[in-house]
Amino acid sequence: MRKHPLLKGSLSVLCAGALVASTCVPAMALGTMNSYAPPTEPTTVDQKLITVGTKNTGISADLLGLTAVTDYSANEALGTLITSNTFGLMGSGLNANANPYFANTFYNAYADTVGLQKVSTSQAAQQPGVRKPDSADTKLVAENGNLSVIMSYRPDILLGCDPNSTAVGKSIKLKNGGAAVGMSKASLATSGYTDQVKTINEMPKTSPYYKAGDESYDPYYVELATFYGDGFYNEKATTGYYSLYTTTDTEYRLAAAAAEILEQDKTRTTRYGDPMKIASKYESYIRGLQLYIMAELNTNKAAKKKVAIVQSGGADTTAKTVKLAKSTESGNVECGDASLNSGNGSNEIGYVTEALENVCENVAGYHKADGAVDGSSWTAVVDASKLADADVIVLKNAADEANVKTLLTESGVQEKDFPQIMSKFMGSGGWGPEAAMSVGNAIGFVYPEYLNPVHALAYYFTNFYHVSADSKTLANALGMNIRTISLPKGVTADITAYDEAAIDKKIQTGLYYYGQNRAAIMDQMPKLTITGNVTIPQTDPNKKPAPALKAQSITGKSTVAKSFATAKSGAYKGKLKTTKSIASLTKTFGLKSKTSKTFAKSTSYVWSKTKKKYVASKTAAGKFSVTKGGKVYIKKGLKKGTYAFKIKVTAAKSSTYKAATKYITLKVKVA
Repeated sequence: MRKHPLLKGSLSVLCAGALVASTCVPAMALGTMNSYAPPTEPTTVDQKLITVGTKNTGISADLLGLTAVTDYSANEALGTLITSNTFGLMGSGLNANANPYFANTFYNAYADTVGLQKVSTSQAAQQPGVRKPDSADTKLVAENGNLSVIMSYRPDILLGCDPNSTAVGKSIKLKNGGAAVGMSKASLATSGYTDQVKTINEMPKTSPYYKAGDESYDPYYVELATFYGDGFYNEKATTGYYSLYTTTDTEYRLAAAAAEILEQDKTRTTRYGDPMKIASKYESYIRGLQLYIMAELNTNKAAKKKVAIVQSGGADTTAKTVKLAKSTESGNVECGDASLNSGNGSNEIGYVTEALENVCENVAGYHKADGAVDGSSWTAVVDASKLADADVIVLKNAADEANVKTLLTESGVQEKDFPQIMSKFMGSGGWGPEAAMSVGNAIGFVYPEYLNPVHALAYYFTNFYHVSADSKTLANALGMNIRTISLPKGVTADITAYDEAAIDKKIQTGLYYYGQNRAAIMDQMPKLTITGNVTIPQTDPNKKPAPALKAQSITGKSTVAKSFATAKSGAYKGKLKTTKSIASLTKTFGLKSKTSKTFAKSTSYVWSKTKKKYVASKTAAGKFSVTKGGKVYIKKGLKKGTYAFKIKVTAAKSSTYKAATKYITLKVKVA
C-alpha cells in the first residue's frame, strides 16, 4: 500500500477486527476487503490549505482538493470510521494526498484504541452541531467561545447555508467572469453564520479563543445547490432536491470561491491542483458517459434498453403488482419524484434514475395507462407480466429482489428469461457529489457492452476520490465498495484490464457527440446542457490518425564525366555526350527511392538551375549550364581543370513516404 505522503510511519490495515501488518487483499483482487486502514501516526496540517466548513459529509469539498475541517461522522469509534468512505477514502493512505484533518481524526480513533496520545482537536475534524446540509450550523458551544464547531476552525469557505435567508457575504464569480453556476436564487444565503462572524470579528485579543486575524475574518459563503435547471439548464425550476445536476452546481460554486482566494493570496494552496479543472472533469464524467452511450446507440442504430425502476417499497405480493418510478409521457426515464429525490438522504434510486433518463426507456411509460396511475406523474402500477418487458429491473432495496423474482415466476416467466436485476448500486447517500458514481455504475450495468461499470468506478475513484492509481491501492479501495453492488452478467470485479485512458476516450467521445448535435440535445434534453467550463472536442476522438510517413532515401553516387579537350576556338560549345537526356542520367546514377519508382522528369526529380548556390566549387560558377531537358553544356574557352557542380534530386511525398532531397555532385574534367 502506498504510504500517505505526510505520514512518517507505516500503515496497518484493520481486517475482521484485528490489526495486521499487511493489506487484506492481493493486488487486483476485489471483494474481500472489509475495512480501511487507519493512519498510525499523526499528520501535520499545512496552514496554507484552503479550508471548508460543512455540516454534512466533507467529500464535496475534498473532491476538489479543498480541505473540509468538519464532518458529520467525526468523533466516531474506530469500528465506525474504518468503514466510512469519508475517512477511508479522504483520510487514509489510500488517498494520494489525504485530508489532514480527516487523517488526524482517523488517527485519534486508532490512538484511542491502542492507547496512544491523541492529536489536538484543532488539528482534527470534529462533528458539527447540525447534520442537515442545507441549514447553518447554529448550535453554539461555550468551549469554542460561543461559536459552533464549524466556526471554531475559521474556515475560508462555508458550505450549506440556509437557502431561504438573507444574502450576506462575498460574491462568487467564475474565472470567465460569469455568475456562479446555476444559482437557484439571486442570493448567497448566510443565515446562522452572520452573527458568528461578528462574534469572531469582535473577539478580544485577550480571549483564549482569539486567533490571529479574527478582526478581519471574512469567509466566503457557498449556498448548497438544491434546484436544478433555473434557467442555466434552460429549464424552469419547479422543485428543489439534490440531483446529479445540483451536485455539479455545488462543485462549481466551491471551485469559484477557491479561485478567488487563490487569486488574492498566491501562498494559499489546494491538494490536487486547480479546483475548477476538477469540477469541469466532474461535469464531464456525468454528462460525457451519458452522451457516450447515446453516441454508441446512434452509431449502432440500436434501440434504447427498457428499464423498470421499482419505487421504494418494492413489490406488492398480495396484489401481485409493482409500483414503478416516474416517467415522461414519451416513456423516457425521468427523476424528480419526491419519493426518489428527497433531502433526507433517501434519494439513492433517484440518482440512478437520473443517470439512465437519457439513455433508457422506462417501462412505466409504456404502461402508464394500465392499472393505477399516480396523478399526472405517470407512476405506473403494473403486474409482473408487464414488468418482464424490461431488460433491466432497478431496485432501491436488495430485499425486494426475492419478491420481484417471485412475481415473475408466478406470472409464468422462466428464470432464464428474467430481466437483469440491479439490486445494489454505487452513488447512494444524501446530497453528496458521490452520487456521480451512479452514472458509471448504472449505465455500465445496463450497457456493459459499451461501458464496464467496474472500470467506470475505478476512474471515479482515482480522479475524484484521488485514490492512488497504483493497482494494489486502487484494488483495496474498490474492494471495500464494490463487493456489495450488483454487476451485470459477464462482468467481474477484476480490474486487471482497467485503462484510465480508455474511459477518458469514452467521455471525450460523448462530449464530441454533444458538440456535433448540440442544438437537438439542448432542445430535447435541456438538463444535458454542458457549461462553458467543459471543453468540447473539435475532432472525433475515435478517428484514427493518419499513419506516420516513412522516411525515403535517394540513392546515387557522385561521378566524374569523361574528359573533354578545350576548344581552340571561342565558338566551341562542348557537350557531355553521356547526359543527352534525363533518362540516361537516371541509369547512370541509379536514382531510385524506397518505393523503387524510377524518377520521371515530370514528377520525381528536377535539375537545379545554374545558380551559384548549387555549384560546389567557386571555380565552376558560370562555367556550365544545365537545361530543363537535362543536358550539360561547357562554356567556350574553358581552361583545363576539373570542375564540380551539384544536381538537386527530389523524391515527391506520397501516402507512405515523406518527401526527400539529395544533392549529387557531378565532376567534369577538361583536358
